[in-house]
Amino acid sequence: MVLLFSLSSCEWKEDDLFPESAALRLNHAIDQAKATLLAAETGWVMDYFPTPESGGYPLLVKFDRNGMATVAARNALFPRFTNSSGTFDVIGDNGPVLTFNSYNDLFHSFSNPENPAGIGLGGDYEFIILEVTDEVIKLKGKKRATDILLRRLTAEEGWEAYANTVHGMDTFLFDPKAPTLFVHIGDKRYVASEGINHVFSMLPEGADANLSEPETLPFIVTSDGIRLYKPYESGEESEKIDVQHFVLNPEKTALVASENNTVRITGQPAADFFIDSLNWTGTNSWVIDKDHLGGLFSTVYGQVVENCKTKYKEDFDSFFLTYKGARKEKTLSFKSGKYEGAYDFDIALVNDRPVFTYKGAADRNGEVYLANIGGFSDFIAALGGDTYTITADSPIRPTVLTLTGVSNPNNWFKLILK
Repeated sequence: MVLLFSLSSCEWKEDDLFPESAALRLNHAIDQAKATLLAAETGWVMDYFPTPESGGYPLLVKFDRNGMATVAARNALFPRFTNSSGTFDVIGDNGPVLTFNSYNDLFHSFSNPENPAGIGLGGDYEFIILEVTDEVIKLKGKKRATDILLRRLTAEEGWEAYANTVHGMDTFLFDPKAPTLFVHIGDKRYVASEGINHVFSMLPEGADANLSEPETLPFIVTSDGIRLYKPYESGEESEKIDVQHFVLNPEKTALVASENNTVRITGQPAADFFIDSLNWTGTNSWVIDKDHLGGLFSTVYGQVVENCKTKYKEDFDSFFLTYKGARKEKTLSFKSGKYEGAYDFDIALVNDRPVFTYKGAADRNGEVYLANIGGFSDFIAALGGDTYTITADSPIRPTVLTLTGVSNPNNWFKLILK
């Protein structure tokens, strides 16, 4: 009995793993998160993805000591720079949670269930705070478990200028009329479409889209390029590729992965895209920009405008290059007043340079204007009188092209894909 009593008198205690209670640690985490949010004098850039499957929306957020959060953006939902304010808080719920706890016209548009189709975009307005540093705060959507980043804004040009920079990058990279990009990984090339929606649909080049399941890659546009929602992984061991952030190179010809500069995203070469687009049977057309013409093209275009006004009392609208399905021909077409006409052309590449050859045929309106309006025959002759170098305003999105005469560079014109 003495032995038993002596054993029971020895009390064993486990050392505390944490010097503070769970409640106190949570309070400290909340205080730290709130202090860091408030410390960013110029605010934060929020890389916001409504769901893990959707494209991202860049937002600007500023938190103040009165408990107000101002959110601003210029994106697909808000084409013009817009800002809106509402309250925020950092609360405890099995960890610190950032909540936008009063209605914000801009921010809550992502979680509003009204549109589209009654389910909205499915976004979160409460976020579990995973990691806090002075420059980056990592969040996770409370309902959707979507990974969200807050990046401290250091831009000095102001919010609207920064939003316009991101919008300009988006416009430079993506256009629904130029839907195809190419992803280069080693010696393989993949076709990526749907970039305008900020979710790439990617297939190996040559794969049958009807038989193959495309890989989807959500991303967000940044001030210097794009960032994938999750790192893209390919290959194994020493040849493994792991990339996420793509930066527009100084030549503005490619998006290059910052983690591995052998991985890049490019557009279709401008000359190839131009010829391919003229084989489309849709309604797309390349309009000759009347405000950007040089040499003989400027002179003759002016004559056409003046003569249409004098002869027919109508305003000449434009020349444009397109495929006419009814004629089954590539054409130089025009619109003047309420009339349109077309001239059949053979348009091909010779040493990657466009060559325009008039085939001597036209529709009825084309014949009438050619016979009665001075300048039409001269414009046709000027177009076919040279070969052209071709450059794109955006090599990644070649929807605005400049064609410059090889033998006479003073003769040039700009084309805009409509």
